[in-house]
Amino acid sequence: MIKIDKIENDKKKAGRPKGAKSKLNLPIRDIADAVEWIRKVDNEAKGNEFHPEDLVEYIGINKGFVSPALSVLQKFGFIERGSFGWKVSELGMRVISNEREAIKEALERVDLYRDLLKNFGDKNVTKTIILNYLKTKYKKGENTEVIAGKYTEAVSYLNSLTTEISSTKKDKQFTKSTDNLDKKIITLLKLKYMFFPEKDSKIEVIDELINVFEDETDPTIKSVISKIKQQKGEEETLKVLINILFDSFKEKYSILATDRKYKKDQIKKEESKHNTQSD
Repeated sequence: MIKIDKIENDKKKAGRPKGAKSKLNLPIRDIADAVEWIRKVDNEAKGNEFHPEDLVEYIGINKGFVSPALSVLQKFGFIERGSFGWKVSELGMRVISNEREAIKEALERVDLYRDLLKNFGDKNVTKTIILNYLKTKYKKGENTEVIAGKYTEAVSYLNSLTTEISSTKKDKQFTKSTDNLDKKIITLLKLKYMFFPEKDSKIEVIDELINVFEDETDPTIKSVISKIKQQKGEEETLKVLINILFDSFKEKYSILATDRKYKKDQIKKEESKHNTQSD
């Protein structure tokens, strides 16, 4: 049986001129693989320090690959030495949390990746440009084709993470926006039904209305809210202003509000209260 070490040595001899030793010290696996591994390690170790041989069970590798796998995690900064073994580092925990900046920091721990990120990180360039840069700057014998491929894959992973986080952020912003819209509609309905028919204790609801409309950008609605704020004690004027606000709001947000179940439920609830009081 041919030993794996011999095959690796033969590859090194074949891919590099005699005496031209590589000093790039690149991780043998991509950043995406390393991220997947550290997630598994964290899940299995559960905050405890672990022995290198635990990686066999944690990430599903052969014993012969323990040292290379440990080296990958160490070079990217995902693990660090503890008192008795190895543990997930602070950077590793940030990576597990999908922090984009942490992934970038991990890549920059590798000298060559840091160099490429500095020169091409925020630029749209082809793999060929990166390949030519590597051939010009680094010694002959380095497998520049493989290096360029690894780098472009790393950047693609980084960019995909950016898109994912941006989408999540937009979803959260949309949720926050629609939640605030909920409050506006409910408060407006509540106030409308307090004036029609008349009810006591309207001041608190008016204050609530002013508060939830504080971030409103529509000039017409902002103007009406400002007048409501000024005319809090004038009931007849308030009735007119509330009707104007209701119509303006309905016109602007009718598409968003039409399909909302809570709107129908709220109207039914208010109508039911009105009918009960009328009886």
